[in-house]
Amino acid sequence: MVDKKQKVLVLEPNKVGGELGDRSVGTLKTICYDYDECRKALVTMVIIDELPFNFVEGKGLRLFSRTLQPRFDVPSRFTVMRDCLKLYVEKKKRLKRAFKGQRLCLTTDTWTLIQNINYMSLTTHWIDNEWNLHKRILNFYQVFNHMGETIGQVIENCLLDWGIDKLLTVTVKTMQALIVLLFHI
Repeated sequence: MVDKKQKVLVLEPNKVGGELGDRSVGTLKTICYDYDECRKALVTMVIIDELPFNFVEGKGLRLFSRTLQPRFDVPSRFTVMRDCLKLYVEKKKRLKRAFKGQRLCLTTDTWTLIQNINYMSLTTHWIDNEWNLHKRILNFYQVFNHMGETIGQVIENCLLDWGIDKLLTVTVKTMQALIVLLFHI
């Protein structure tokens, strides 16, 4: 019988190559199995590695997971999808708080795929109070066309959704888009 609260001793590696080029091995710490932390790690892997949700239902992952930690039941693709959405909402709230009081710079780009589908991305850049430069993609849209009116409406909706009210600069691809955009924001 296994005590579910039993901890395991692990070696947490230090970052290699500090200011003096230190190459220390790491720090010992104790950890305990936590199902919720395993789910968060699984969702993070799906997002970082851009895996499809049905990846979690593959026989290989289930075998690997059962071998690595028999107590972890791999959730369904629908649960992983909900967890990804939940993580997105949490990160968006945190990012909205980071935007408060900041003057943001927006950059947008549009392109058309070979299938004649138009897309637009909206990226923001800002410098925080400690003079650190930040860059985040706010939205990625499928748009009907590359016209200034369309771009302006999409950006306006995005700014309203994110609660952004202080802009320092806006960079767009064409002058026509910029002129129409100015009427929207």
